[in-house]
Amino acid sequence: MSKKPKVAIGLILLIIVSLASNLVLFNALHKNKQENAQSIQRVEENMKQLQDDMLLAQSKITQMDRVNPQSDAHQQQEAVAVSSMSDEAISEVQADMKKLNQIVDHLPQVKEKLGFILAVKKEDAGYSLVLDDVEWFSAEAAEQAAAEDGVPDTASLSNGFYIRNPVTDDTHIHLPTDALLYVLDGSRTVEVKLHEMVTMNLVDRLFHVRYAGDSAILLEEQYRP
Repeated sequence: MSKKPKVAIGLILLIIVSLASNLVLFNALHKNKQENAQSIQRVEENMKQLQDDMLLAQSKITQMDRVNPQSDAHQQQEAVAVSSMSDEAISEVQADMKKLNQIVDHLPQVKEKLGFILAVKKEDAGYSLVLDDVEWFSAEAAEQAAAEDGVPDTASLSNGFYIRNPVTDDTHIHLPTDALLYVLDGSRTVEVKLHEMVTMNLVDRLFHVRYAGDSAILLEEQYRP
C-alpha cells in the first residue's frame, strides 16, 4: 500500500477512536446535565468537527484514487498536500483525545469557568491561578446582553461576541503539574508545560478553565478576533 492511503487511513482510525472517546464522555456528562451543560455542548461540537474531519479524509482518499496515474507531477503535488493536511489533522485529533481523556479521568467532579487571568502565584504547594470570572455571548445573544448592560455599541460586537464582566472577581484555583495547558500562538493553539506557562505574561488573557475540586485539570486560551 502506498504512503498516501496509509496516512489517510491512519487519520480515519484516529478520528474513529476520538469519536468513541467523545461518546463515552458525552454519556458520562449526561448523567448530570445541569452541572455539566457547558461541557456537553463542547463535546457535541467536538464530535461534529471530528465527523467533518472524517468526511474530509474520505474525500481526500477518493480524490487520490481518481488522480491520473500517468501524471506523476500531479500525484506528487497531491501527496504533499494530503500529507500536510493529514499531519495537522492527526495532531489536532490527538490533542482532542488527550483533553477528553483528562476530563473523563476526573468525572463527575469536573466544572468549568471562563475568565481573565489576573495572576499566577507561587505557593508552597506549587502555583495557583487568580481568575476573574466572565460570561461570553455570541451573535444575537451578544447584542442582547450588551444592550442589557447599557453598552450597545461595544467594540467586540463587530466581531460577533460580547464579554460580560460587571465586577472583578479573584477566584483562586490550584494549578498542579499534571494540568493540561494550551495557549494561543497567533490563532493556533499549542500545548505548553507548567514551567513555561508561569513565565508568560498571562494577565488579561481569557481562558476556559476546567477544574475538579480546587485544582485545575485543563486550561485552554480563548481566541478573540
